[in-house]
Amino acid sequence: MKKLMIILVAIALTVPVIGGVLLVNADADVSVTVDGEKVVFPDAKPFIDENGRTLIPVRFVTEDLGATVEWNAEDREVYITKDKANVLIRIGQERILVNGVTKTMDTKAIIRYDRTYVPIRYVAEELGATVGWDASTRTVIIT
Repeated sequence: MKKLMIILVAIALTVPVIGGVLLVNADADVSVTVDGEKVVFPDAKPFIDENGRTLIPVRFVTEDLGATVEWNAEDREVYITKDKANVLIRIGQERILVNGVTKTMDTKAIIRYDRTYVPIRYVAEELGATVGWDASTRTVIIT
């Protein structure tokens, strides 16, 4: 009985450590390319959220796609425009407004480390880009 208790305690102590390692690795080394060029994130890195979506600091990739980004701090909203696409995302909501039409995302835009993070697939596709994922290199591929 004493051996069983020791084994159970050892397992109970090991599981959080393994879970922590997996959680840390979930955010590690997510990269983004736009038209074959790697996007440089100087002070805030993309990550995969609890819904399995890649969130990126909004300004870097959207500007690489030729869009303009504006931040409304009072309403906590991001406005992204490119050609005829007008995208509005409000922090903490799963809705995205595209040219006046409300669409639902399966995750939320957030503020992390004083940066606005958005789910890149929704934004890039609304700006006319195609989005792919290379699981072996953990790279979002935008063309």
